[in-house]
Amino acid sequence: MDGNMKLRYCALAIATVLTGCGSDSENPAQGNNGQDFKAPIASSVAISGDALVGSTLTGKYTFTDPNYSPRPEGDSQYQWRQADGDADTGNDKVLGESQTLALTDSEFGQNVYFCVTPAAEGNVNIIGEEKCSASVNVQSGAGEKPQADNVIIDNTAPTVGETLTGDYTYSDPDGDAEAISRFVWKSNGKDIDGANQQGFTLTATQEGVSIQFCVTPVSENPDGLPNYPVTGDQACSDATTAVAAKQGSAPVASAVTTSGDHTVGSIVTGQYSYQDDDNDLEGETIIAWKRDSVVLPSETASSYTLTVDDKGASVEFCVTPVAATGLPKQGSEVCADPITDVTEPVGDVPTITLGDVASDGDVQLAQVGDTLTGSYQYQPSSSGAADDSKAVWKAGDQVIASATCTTGQVCDLTIGEQQLGQTLTYCVTPKATDSQPGTEQCSPALDTFGIRMSGKLEFGQDLEADIVGYTNAQLSWKVDTSNTDGPAGDSSRVEVATGSIYTIGQEVLANITPEFESSTGNNNGMIDDADWDQAIRASVVDSTTVNAAHYVGKDVELCVTSTEQPQPQCLLASAQPTVSGGVIYNKDDFNLRAIEPVREVTFKGAVYHRPLSFAEMQTGSGSDFGPLMPKAHYSQTAMGIDWASLKLEHTDGTKPGLEVCLNLYKQDETDSSTWFLPASRSDSAYLPNGFEAEGNQLPVDDVNTYLIKLANIYNTKDSVVGQGIVGNLQGTASPIFGWVTNSAGNTPFWSATKPNSNLEQANSVKFYDSGSSGNNAVGNGRFVTCVRAAG
Repeated sequence: MDGNMKLRYCALAIATVLTGCGSDSENPAQGNNGQDFKAPIASSVAISGDALVGSTLTGKYTFTDPNYSPRPEGDSQYQWRQADGDADTGNDKVLGESQTLALTDSEFGQNVYFCVTPAAEGNVNIIGEEKCSASVNVQSGAGEKPQADNVIIDNTAPTVGETLTGDYTYSDPDGDAEAISRFVWKSNGKDIDGANQQGFTLTATQEGVSIQFCVTPVSENPDGLPNYPVTGDQACSDATTAVAAKQGSAPVASAVTTSGDHTVGSIVTGQYSYQDDDNDLEGETIIAWKRDSVVLPSETASSYTLTVDDKGASVEFCVTPVAATGLPKQGSEVCADPITDVTEPVGDVPTITLGDVASDGDVQLAQVGDTLTGSYQYQPSSSGAADDSKAVWKAGDQVIASATCTTGQVCDLTIGEQQLGQTLTYCVTPKATDSQPGTEQCSPALDTFGIRMSGKLEFGQDLEADIVGYTNAQLSWKVDTSNTDGPAGDSSRVEVATGSIYTIGQEVLANITPEFESSTGNNNGMIDDADWDQAIRASVVDSTTVNAAHYVGKDVELCVTSTEQPQPQCLLASAQPTVSGGVIYNKDDFNLRAIEPVREVTFKGAVYHRPLSFAEMQTGSGSDFGPLMPKAHYSQTAMGIDWASLKLEHTDGTKPGLEVCLNLYKQDETDSSTWFLPASRSDSAYLPNGFEAEGNQLPVDDVNTYLIKLANIYNTKDSVVGQGIVGNLQGTASPIFGWVTNSAGNTPFWSATKPNSNLEQANSVKFYDSGSSGNNAVGNGRFVTCVRAAG
């Protein structure tokens, strides 16, 4: 097992109260749908920046609070450490405790890594498990770092809903031009996930916090010097005042009702629905019980036990809705119909006998997916009254609302992800229809065991395993890389990794080092197809070497053995709802998905989107690319998947090739387009953007952003590789990105460029085949990639 892997274990124990493993015995249910709060999670922990003396590294991670009502991030703790080379990370030297680390001469030649312990706001179960990145080796630098000065925000007293814009001044002591500098917005000093452009629109999540705009300046390396510092220190603006709440609609409580028997000693429970037209989340809604319109001060829970004082009185359950964000915070009080018929019970409390908890699995090892069955026997009192007992399943000391138990019958609970890490008990409160409730009786508690998987089913992205309960867990990630047949060839998976985090295809990218890319490859700052092409020429790889095409269309299987379960427990990434992404590959079953190619490729200020599969463009596929996509009528097969090819224009006037981009990720017609069909030519014989009137506002740089820039043409005379990201490859898929190329099938990619001489034709580009292009009838089928500005 990887020495750096840190897994969360919980001991198997039979106890009435869970004191570890992410559960709290005194965890209030209000605000979390009646469930225990679970600890926050840090995932995708990584390092950005150049590992060079004089440069600054930044720790990156994704913060998740896995609760029904997610809590904001609190005071998460950071540490930079210097790896000493042994498996024990507990004695590694601590270098710093902020999210950034300025590298000095003392770190030269050392391996450093970043760790984060996630914390949520609140006072219950707010600290998660520490997670650490892979280490980077610090090298020497040459030259001076670029600088960002005068970093400001255009609005220092903002309100939710407003868009902030950051600005700065770029300079470089060596006179190097600015490349693509990196931006991040911070909330109370913490990076806001996904906020990486110069503009940022405030949401209710930022209400009450201060905001900063930060710039990490990046310069070009015009002379191609090795170890040249192109990344400067992050510089941040002053913090704004606390973001003000947005004035909107008051929250509303509706469907306010009560349920339960109306006898003294019985429990009545209030229910309500919370609504807010501004979509503000629910805060600490006020619950009150009243007797004859007088508030009972100590009764603030959703359940109330009727007393003898309620006989002949009017008992009401009342709700005053309170929003967590927005203004106004508080709505009007709404009360359920009053209870006016409370009576005195006349019978004795009956007797019940709990049965043993049964299971469709191993009852001593309550695992996610198992169904537990609780039962009891009822012995009526002398009055012979019918059974009115209440049976529930509890996680910790909170009732599991989704487990519905019918009086007098067995009660099933199927263990879900939300119960993972908690103790489970089956409890019955004995009661006859004519009696008061007796003392609740509960089964012995069971700890829960399970495996979580999260991440993205995408080549080059991370999958992460979270092992709960099991001890001495051994992990095995498996993929079938023996062929490029996609789903049809996914029958013989072999182990590719054993750590808690697996980067899909990490062994492919490991074939080409950054040193090879800068010295022998095309030295454009990224590992790409051009570098793979060079690696073939240098005999580093060959035609048999596993590449991205061996992964696309396959699934990832995780198998775990442990002391409690020596036989492997295996699960597929495609079947996990907590794993996003993946390519939908079967037009007859949209639930089937597999490893997708790299979804977005960033190059020279533009982001290019992978082509879509035929199934992803079918009506009702449910893909995350948006419901407004046109339907593909043609397809080309590669890696065992039918990829969509579309006409650029139909005779009926529709333009499906263009509509792919204009509707990418849009949810309705009112959404603004952010993706566009790229241009490919700019000379006088061509109209670069033939669809400007249709809204195709592709990003521009010096002239335009062209597909041709992706191409790499190898100069055989001088043995020089070009600056594009694509090599002179003749396969059917990109070896680094996994995109369908089909260079032998004459199916290039559409562009928005049209020849002036014939506007009924369009220029298309085989940019995986040395960038060759040609004019094609717009009624032909071609692949489509879309482009947007980077950042």
